[in-house]
Amino acid sequence: MRGRIIKMIPEIEWIQNKELQNKVVATIEDALKTGG
Repeated sequence: MRGRIIKMIPEIEWIQNKELQNKVVATIEDALKTGG
């Protein structure tokens, strides 16, 4: 699902800190699963 999220929101790749980038993707993934 990570690849699909990056395709939808490519600006995530602007985040230089990879750990923060992963947390952002995980948060969006959780929100999509929880909220629809």
